Amino acid sequence: MTILFPGVFLVAGLAVMFFVGLKPAFQYWQAGSWDRVPATVLSSTLNRSYSDGSTTYSVSARYRYDYQGRSYSSSTVSQYGGSDNFDDYWQRLAGRLERARSRGNTVMAWVNPANPSEAFLDRTLRWGSLVFGLAFGGVFALVGGGLMFLFNRDSKGKADLAEGGAYHSNEKSGHWFLVGFGAIFILLPSPAYLAVWDKVSGGDYAILMVLLFPAVGAGIAWAGWKMRSNYRFFGPTPLELDPEPGHAGGQVGGAIHLGKALSRDTDMDVWLSCIRGRESGSGKDRKTVEDILWQTDQRALCQPTQQGSDILFCFDVPAEQPPSSGSGRNYICWRVELE
Repeated sequence: MTILFPGVFLVAGLAVMFFVGLKPAFQYWQAGSWDRVPATVLSSTLNRSYSDGSTTYSVSARYRYDYQGRSYSSSTVSQYGGSDNFDDYWQRLAGRLERARSRGNTVMAWVNPANPSEAFLDRTLRWGSLVFGLAFGGVFALVGGGLMFLFNRDSKGKADLAEGGAYHSNEKSGHWFLVGFGAIFILLPSPAYLAVWDKVSGGDYAILMVLLFPAVGAGIAWAGWKMRSNYRFFGPTPLELDPEPGHAGGQVGGAIHLGKALSRDTDMDVWLSCIRGRESGSGKDRKTVEDILWQTDQRALCQPTQQGSDILFCFDVPAEQPPSSGSGRNYICWRVELE
């Protein structure tokens, strides 16, 4: 079930990227070698669809053309399907076809020489559709793929723990979350970027507000990249407990392995906390509140090794402290933090 939810986002995003962005662009490139012949427009209609206060457009038409001594008819107008309002493409196309029909003029059709019954009337590469398909679909694919990666990494981390007895930091997955969230801020309003210059030229300076999204997104992504730099500097920082497991009424200790060689007098603090977590609400109102039941800290011992450094610590834990228990909405956990 955890894979199904992000999988829907991933599939939907890839579908939008393909059908809205990539497929029409490929058809545009493919039709460059097709033949052009005169076509007579038999009928044309500009269709309007109303939904949630917005209007989208499409064009329906029928036309006839002759190719290599045979007569054909078709209703395929463009390599773009469905209806949209990215720009005034459909309105301009409908006006051109209606003028040709009413005046008895012909228009040029693109005909596939390998299959003459396949043709369309307009071969225009719409940058708005390409950007929207790649950006909007890319956001959904990024969210779905990112969630699947995190879920898979979490389950893999649990498997690694069972095999090797090492606990892994969440620093690595955290930076990808920030980079992905920043990319969403940058990509989501990207279709509007194409209209910025035209709107500003017409005196509509409010459109400049859309540039706040890439600015904020770049800041979030930069913070994620800094987190990534920290991770690459220190390495994965696995924790090995000794004793394993630690327990109340005894000791919690072990070694944190860093991939960076540090001197013995490096000032590092290790915190041990017993935390109670409670999850409340649902949907967008869901939140997790954590309370510290018990906490202590000590200066850690830094011991250089051939592969980096071991940060050693050992805490005496009062017997009255509760053990780890529960999951999901209510839990008690023990957390080790290194500064």
